[in-house]
Amino acid sequence: MKRFITNCLLTFLIAVGFGHAAIAQAPTVNPTGFTVSGFTDNSLTLSWANGTDANRTNYLILYNTGSITDPTNGTPVADNSSPTSGAINLTAGVTSNPFTGLNAATVYNFKIYAYKATGTLYLLSGNPTTSKTTLAAEPTADATAMTFSSITNSTITVNLTPGNGATRLVIASTAAIGTPVVDGTTYTSNSAFGSAPSLGGGKIIGLGSGSSFPVTGLSTSQSYNFKVFELNGSGATENYFISGTPLVGSQSTLAVAPSQATNITFSSLADTGFTINWINGGGGNRIVVVNTSAIAFTPVNTTTYTANPDFSTGTDLGAGQKCVYNGSSNSVAITGLSPNTNYFVRVFDYNGTSSLESYNTSAGANNPNNRSSLVSKPTTDATAMTFSSITSTSLTVNLTPGNGATRLVIASTAAIGTPVDGTTYTS
Repeated sequence: MKRFITNCLLTFLIAVGFGHAAIAQAPTVNPTGFTVSGFTDNSLTLSWANGTDANRTNYLILYNTGSITDPTNGTPVADNSSPTSGAINLTAGVTSNPFTGLNAATVYNFKIYAYKATGTLYLLSGNPTTSKTTLAAEPTADATAMTFSSITNSTITVNLTPGNGATRLVIASTAAIGTPVVDGTTYTSNSAFGSAPSLGGGKIIGLGSGSSFPVTGLSTSQSYNFKVFELNGSGATENYFISGTPLVGSQSTLAVAPSQATNITFSSLADTGFTINWINGGGGNRIVVVNTSAIAFTPVNTTTYTANPDFSTGTDLGAGQKCVYNGSSNSVAITGLSPNTNYFVRVFDYNGTSSLESYNTSAGANNPNNRSSLVSKPTTDATAMTFSSITSTSLTVNLTPGNGATRLVIASTAAIGTPVDGTTYTS
């Protein structure tokens, strides 16, 4: 009987002892470095480093746009996913996992659990967590139709037709511009070129929802390149449209306006034309504008004016004002005038090539100036000269008039020359 009891007790103790040795243990070491290693508007990748733990066989990762509820020991969590929450089970050797089908511009919270598959025993303390906001939805259309206005020797305004991004970023540079923007990066801008933030060898001179971006502080007679990136999002959710064809363009600033031409004079006078002369100002070129009334015209920078020395067929710049010369010389012979008509003349010096003209619009000494064309020249001379009342000291000249309104009679003991048109003589 004693032996039977002893054997039963031994059997029980052995059974109990072996039973305790066979109970599964939860892991005690969490993974480390649990971070987001890449993200877009609808996906991201998590990565981590394995700890050394013989009891860990698997990982469970939970995600949610709100709070995360820890799993319960003994209760497996099945893989599942939705745009707002989900779970995935991974083997212990895995150190990264992508998540797709996420919502744009949304904060996602993540938590990782090491566990032992046998008995589904989780390590439920000190679990690593991380959060990440996905990017905003990427635009799908670039800005188009870049033009330039308000061009001076130090300013340019960039105009464009926006794409479908909520905002756009404009880079200016004197060199070629690549694709330096990085998704998820918040940039700032400054319209003053020298103070603007640098990016990719250029300067961010514009960032906003508008269609016009002025830039100041530019160098004189310098060509600038511009590039526009459409984007959505803000505060590290920025998603730049770089897979399309970003809008590009280039424009030069103007030269400094030169000193003005002076001393307009007139020569080679006739009834239907004359020559206009002047002393050049400091410009490489100049235009000459003529009208039958005072010149009110002001040339516009970056505008090239076509000249025609025939006033009667020239292009009207408004109120009868016409450009009769555009070039580097200091005189022009014009035709097509009306007889006995007063003409006003103004010379505008400028620097710069075609479409980059920088005009001096101020007046100069004797610029503007004016004078009349001559009256129509008679077409027949006087005839039949005779003399009467002849004495030792006098005689009377008689003649048959031509068709002039008046006539000038010159007497001399020598050969007689020709009077000068446009000159008033007395007798």
